[in-house]
Amino acid sequence: MEARRFRFYLLVILLIIAIVRYYLWLPQNEPRQVIYYNGQKLDFKALVVDDPKYNIDSGKLVVQPENLKGKVLVTTELYPRYYYGDLLQISCRLVAPKAKEGFAYDKYLAKSDIYSICYQPKINIVARGQGSSIKQAIFAFKQKAIRVIDRQLPSPTSALLTAIIFGDTGKIPAALADNFSRTGTTHIMAVSGMNITLLVAIMLNFLVAVGLRRKTAYYFIVVFLSTFVFLIGAPASAVRALIMGILWLTAAQIGRINNSGWALTLAGAVMLALNPMLLFYDAGFQLSFLSMWGLGKFGDLVNRFLEKAKIPSAFAIRESLASTIAAQIGTLPLMVYSFHSISIISLLVNVLVLPVIPVVMITGLILVTLGLAIKVSLIFLSWFVYLFLYYMVGIINFFGKVDFAALNINIGLWSVVVYYLLLLVALYWKKVILCYQRLKK
Repeated sequence: MEARRFRFYLLVILLIIAIVRYYLWLPQNEPRQVIYYNGQKLDFKALVVDDPKYNIDSGKLVVQPENLKGKVLVTTELYPRYYYGDLLQISCRLVAPKAKEGFAYDKYLAKSDIYSICYQPKINIVARGQGSSIKQAIFAFKQKAIRVIDRQLPSPTSALLTAIIFGDTGKIPAALADNFSRTGTTHIMAVSGMNITLLVAIMLNFLVAVGLRRKTAYYFIVVFLSTFVFLIGAPASAVRALIMGILWLTAAQIGRINNSGWALTLAGAVMLALNPMLLFYDAGFQLSFLSMWGLGKFGDLVNRFLEKAKIPSAFAIRESLASTIAAQIGTLPLMVYSFHSISIISLLVNVLVLPVIPVVMITGLILVTLGLAIKVSLIFLSWFVYLFLYYMVGIINFFGKVDFAALNINIGLWSVVVYYLLLLVALYWKKVILCYQRLKK
């Protein structure tokens, strides 16, 4: 009882901190804030504070202006290239981000403290190497790793492996990206909590299925995921995903996955205390939280149902299907509400694709490591990785072209609320029935 009371008070304190930080986080329209200069031309010095993103026709820099609060997203040409830690002299007209095509782009940027966008800037490099030496080394490693992937694999498989490992989707062809969306598998190309949680569940079941002791598999996955997130630069989204993934894995390890609600809620409260914008402005955080909740509350139930339905367990097929269904139970209405569409074939495609993700990630990282260590063509390993990536691209493109793959649906916020209330009622009555059955015995 005392432990439960302590956890309750801790949760309340963290939520209060989150609320206070939310109001302190909101920018004020005053001269010391970048947002004050939206709609004006501004000359300023700024430091590149994140790894620049380049796609096929442009680049994006996140910069922190000197002596101003808030960041600016700068859109540049492909060349010259800029890097993390560059100090730049920038001249451009700042504009406020706006929602576009149903996507709350302004809110998406706000969670990263970005309230201004700069198009067609004039840029001069003042100095290089002005950022953290550790982050600079990590980002340099990341760029070398991406060049290894491009050298060892043809497009679009190289672009897909880069997206899976580093979350960089800039080189994904538009047609393939659209098919990922239509098949409900976009999460594969992001280092998100939903992706990491599913990956953890599938890796755990797969490693146990091939004979590894559960405790050994637990430590292997924790070390693997921690190293992986560090090597890709430890972006905030990946760190959050790592915390949630390890939390779910720990709950499974100690056999209390159905009672992990408090731990999950406390973890979410801590994250909100650090960045309160996540709750309202970050669909990735929301989906990560709900996918873990779905896995914890419905994973075993769905697995038992599939077992009765005689779904085979070879190669962790049944476990992968159960994890996918449970995660989608937790996230389905929010995904429809956020993205205004639902993939009819998402479940089938995820079952076909998700089991190969651990293989692709592990062999892909081995390919990158060897490619950095020995400057030779790794043809046999490259072909092995390529076959799995080619399989994924083929599945996504095949099902993405199906006419009824996705339906455009608009639902209101109240529909989402009612759905989750019904789930909570169902879980409550499940507990009541279980208690009644035990008392009857």
